[in-house]
Amino acid sequence: MKTSNVQKTPKYRLLHKEELQQLIGHGQLHAKRIPPKTLTKASRITKYVK
Repeated sequence: MKTSNVQKTPKYRLLHKEELQQLIGHGQLHAKRIPPKTLTKASRITKYVK
């Protein structure tokens, strides 16, 4: 897995579909760790995940 640049900034990395489903299931999608930009991207991804 070539994710060296992603590991440098874990807080700003895009969530995997599996992780998104887990966050949505537990209602932790709006956690303080997730920046607003990631939330908007995540909300777009959730439409396709669901």
